[in-house]
Amino acid sequence: EEIGYPVVVKPLEGSKGKGVAVDLREPSSVAQAFAAAQQYGEGVLVERFIPGDDHRILVLDGKVLAVARRQPAHVIGDGRATVQALVDAENANPKRGEGFLRVMQKIKLDADTQRQLANQNLRLDSVVAPGQVVRLKGTANMSTGGSSLDLTAVIHPDNRSAAEAAARLCDGNLVGVDFLSPDISRSYRELGGAICELNMCPGLRPHQAANPAQDLGTPIVASYIKDSGRIPTASITGTNGKTTTTNMVRSILSRSGLSVGSATTSGVFINGEQVRKGDCAGGPAAQRVLDDPAVEVAVLETARRGILSHGLGYDRCEVSAITNLGYDHLGIDGVETIEQLAEVKGVVARSSRDLTVLNAGCALSLALIPRLRSQRLCLVSATPVIPAVDDWPGSLLSCTLAGGNIVLREGAVEILRLPASDIPATFNGSAAFNVENAQFAIAIAHGLGAPAEQIVSGITHFDTSFEMNKGRCNVFRGFEFPLLMDYVHNTEGFSELGRFLETHYPGRRRLINMVLANNRSDDFYQACVAEAARQFDAFYCYPLTRQDARLTNMETRDRIVELLLDSGVPQDRVFAFDREEESLKAMTNAAQQGDVVIAINEDADKTLALLRSINPALH
Repeated sequence: EEIGYPVVVKPLEGSKGKGVAVDLREPSSVAQAFAAAQQYGEGVLVERFIPGDDHRILVLDGKVLAVARRQPAHVIGDGRATVQALVDAENANPKRGEGFLRVMQKIKLDADTQRQLANQNLRLDSVVAPGQVVRLKGTANMSTGGSSLDLTAVIHPDNRSAAEAAARLCDGNLVGVDFLSPDISRSYRELGGAICELNMCPGLRPHQAANPAQDLGTPIVASYIKDSGRIPTASITGTNGKTTTTNMVRSILSRSGLSVGSATTSGVFINGEQVRKGDCAGGPAAQRVLDDPAVEVAVLETARRGILSHGLGYDRCEVSAITNLGYDHLGIDGVETIEQLAEVKGVVARSSRDLTVLNAGCALSLALIPRLRSQRLCLVSATPVIPAVDDWPGSLLSCTLAGGNIVLREGAVEILRLPASDIPATFNGSAAFNVENAQFAIAIAHGLGAPAEQIVSGITHFDTSFEMNKGRCNVFRGFEFPLLMDYVHNTEGFSELGRFLETHYPGRRRLINMVLANNRSDDFYQACVAEAARQFDAFYCYPLTRQDARLTNMETRDRIVELLLDSGVPQDRVFAFDREEESLKAMTNAAQQGDVVIAINEDADKTLALLRSINPALH
């Protein structure tokens, strides 16, 4: 009564015209419509009825994309058929279906239909005069059997502007504006009209039915996916340093607020949370990262076995890197020579389209350059210079070490300069292997678009704590001596670790918990043990618990012991144990103040738990 008749009654929250009654002109109709609307929720709207046709205007990114006049379900008489027969004939239209399987819905006869017919002095068995339009529904929704007419080309500029202004009030880039107007081609300023509803999840059927040739999908998808739709991805391979480099890049990118997904030999991590444990440096783990809706940038360690067993897990990446190539994993999975190993890992290098990062000191890596597909190449060097690269067509970057500073350049332009000693993971610059890993991480992060200040912030907050770089050069306190947990597993690793200990812990006796994989060649064991014998003073040998291939776990342990003795290590400095916990206990009991102890881990979490069972004060 306060609004004045006629009115519209509809559910406060609803869709598809359910519970909507229009053009109500007396209290009894309002009461009946109110009860029907309440079936769809407690809240009910009573609105002033606006005469005119119902237009759905689709607004995308603030601009009108399509306009359709929605027509209530109706039939047109031919002078012979009844209303029922005309409805049956229309429902036979192949464009109409049920359950939204077709662009138009079949017309269902209900109480609203009876009300509309009564308003026209008709019944279902009435014969309709030729050309007479019989309205069957009060609303023009496609879901109630309505049809539509495309009026995109004729909407008046004033009506267009009004719809666009209304859509801007919503927090969304796709809005359906319900515009009531007697003639959408004439201004609302002249004819009147109203916007009765804004739809944040508008259906496209009115426009598809009105103009099937109109392409709505392409602009809508393009609006939601502003770029290629791909997750920026870096893939890192090599013999040593893959995991640490991956973790460094993750640390850098996390400073930007992006959601970072990474996969390493330690597991899969999404936004710093471990969601999968174990060796995850291969295709299935990469897919796990890239499939996660939360991930905005991916950093993937990609190992030889993962490549050979499952492929990369992606078609291409933005940035790839090969940290180094060493004589590890030969004789396994059909890879017999280091040249074949370079070919396998070269798959990663050839997968990037923007930047490839290679070790300037590795001839096998440099030999891959002619087959790269990236636009840019970055060479990492432990010296201030890089080798000349003939016939490289793209941009050439360098990440060098000059006067203790890591320097990143693109051509002659200096992008970043940072003292290596400022990075905690380098132990004041004494851990050369982590200086090199940091150089790779800086170049990779730059390739992924991280600005220089973010790179500096991320890399200078990265340390070798267990939480940040699990099982890689983690230093623990609590004993009378420093205890270092590491994953050294090949000749180059033992050599690099020895140089670090000599620089950072000079003159100390070095005790090591010695273990090697059981699927390597005897040449590998000989070279590895010979290098370890040069670097360490006492050896506590134990077998792996994981059984891979060639030798049993005990046979591997016994072969290590035999080779240590053959290398000249005194028998009273070589000890064999059946379990890791036994070797750790014996080693930490034998160590004295002034020593340094190295715990080589197969499973970092397990090793740390064993150490804490020996010394609960370990931290």
